[in-house]
Amino acid sequence: MLIKASRQQLWPTDVGFYEAPVGWEVHKTLVDHSLAASPKGTLSSKERRVRGILDNSDAGQVLEKHIRSCVHDFLGDYASMVDPDYCENRALVINQGSFLSTHKDSREGDVTCIYFLTGSGEGSPINSAGDPQLVLEDSTRYFDEARLPFESRHGYSVNPRAGLAVVFPSYVPHNQHPYRGTVPHVQIVANYRVQIPDEIEERMFD
Repeated sequence: MLIKASRQQLWPTDVGFYEAPVGWEVHKTLVDHSLAASPKGTLSSKERRVRGILDNSDAGQVLEKHIRSCVHDFLGDYASMVDPDYCENRALVINQGSFLSTHKDSREGDVTCIYFLTGSGEGSPINSAGDPQLVLEDSTRYFDEARLPFESRHGYSVNPRAGLAVVFPSYVPHNQHPYRGTVPHVQIVANYRVQIPDEIEERMFD
C-alpha cells in the first residue's frame, strides 16, 4: 500500500503525517463497528469512546499494524524501544456540536497517533481549517501563561480526512473544534509506550 509521509518541526519536537488511501476498506468496517458500539444521541466524551477498537477484529488488527509502522517510522533509530505488547486505543464518535477540550495523552503512553476514519479534507493542505479541526498546541508554554500583546496562542491546525495519521509525542496538548457536520465523524486514538534503556535515560538528564 502506498503511503505518503511528511514531517513538520513544531516548537521543540516533530509531528509526523502519514497519508493512506482515502478509500481503504478497513475504514468503513471500523466506522460501522464504532457506530454500532456507541450510544445514539448527544453524548459526553466518555460515552463517545469505543475502547479497544483495534483489538477485536481483523480490520482493527490490520490498522493497528499500519499505525504501529507509522510510529516506528516517526521514532526512526529508536523504533526498537516501542513496547511490542502495548497499544492503548479507542475510537471516538463525534456528533454535531461535539468537541474535545485541550488535553494530553501522556497518562496513556509516550507517542500518540490520531487516525481519521472519516473527514472531508481530501485534496486540502494538512495545515488548514477542517471539520472537526484538530489543533496541536504549543507544548513549550502553560495554557494560562501570560503572553505579550503581539503574541497569539500558537497552534497547528490539521484538516481531517480518511486515512490521515498524525503522530506526535503524547505530552503535546491538543484539542478539536466543535463539529459542524450532520453525519458522525469517527477517528481512532492509539497510544504507545517507549521503553528507554537506563543508560540512555540517564544520559538524557546529564
